Amino acid sequence: MDTTRGHRAAHDPLKGRVAGLLATALVAGGCATLPDGPVERGLYRDLTQIVETRQRTEWVVDRAEIEQASTTAMRSVCKTEPARREALAAWLDGLIAAEGGPAPEAWLRRGRDRREIDDLLTLERTRALLGYAHARAAEDCPFWLNPDPEFRGVHTSTDRLVLLLESRGAAALIRREGGWVVGGGGAGRLMPAWGLDDRLVLGVGAEVGGFGLLGEGSDGDTAIDASFTAAVPLLVRLVDGTRIWDFEAGLTTFVGEHTWPVGYRVAFGGGVATLRVGAFMPVIVVYLGYEYHPQRGPNEPMHLIGAGTRVGLDFDP
Repeated sequence: MDTTRGHRAAHDPLKGRVAGLLATALVAGGCATLPDGPVERGLYRDLTQIVETRQRTEWVVDRAEIEQASTTAMRSVCKTEPARREALAAWLDGLIAAEGGPAPEAWLRRGRDRREIDDLLTLERTRALLGYAHARAAEDCPFWLNPDPEFRGVHTSTDRLVLLLESRGAAALIRREGGWVVGGGGAGRLMPAWGLDDRLVLGVGAEVGGFGLLGEGSDGDTAIDASFTAAVPLLVRLVDGTRIWDFEAGLTTFVGEHTWPVGYRVAFGGGVATLRVGAFMPVIVVYLGYEYHPQRGPNEPMHLIGAGTRVGLDFDP
């Protein structure tokens, strides 16, 4: 049950102001996943990320969670004009209604299955956080956080240049003419990236690392054949709240006496981003990839299937 409902009704000045916009929001909310205005979209994404991040550690008491989350939310709310917050509130009210809310009623209709109302709960909690922060903005916003008509979000990369700093590690199966062998390695990379819109980030950069193959040494014992690696990755990142989906292609090679011709890599991954702390937003991705390395000198062609993790930071300078 939403324990913030009574508190919100008493203290949320948005309720009275958005009543006239509710009908429009009902129509728009049913076919839209993001608000129309760029400021509203940035604020919505920020508040949703705050709510989703807190939900991962089990959200129980609405009132307590909203109060604790409001400190983080103010970093975004204070950067938006009151009219933009009201427009977002109208949009959220319409979307909640279109999704069958309020949540307690939808829960009863859907067989008391909590999983059936997860998205609706996130919407209602986002709306409650917006109302709580808006009601206190005039009093609580620090003097150095002033509304920005070009606000695009704090916890986003929208319309800005960011640096993606990542380290990756992977285990791999390698197919050579002699059969399958096991290997693994790691790398670090730096990619300038641009948030093309609220959902799409495009990056390209450089990567260096090392890779080892398990094989048989001259004395018959197991040995590791280690090499340095380099790559030029191109990354397309799709963003959905705190969830991210990465699609990657790039050129790759082993660095040494026989570097050319270069091979190629394709990979797919999924992960999560947390909230931006200062200029840094941590990201973790689990990925699966394929690489092909052509013959280089005496080195035979190689197919590599790898799986691993990438841990990184989205740095907004």
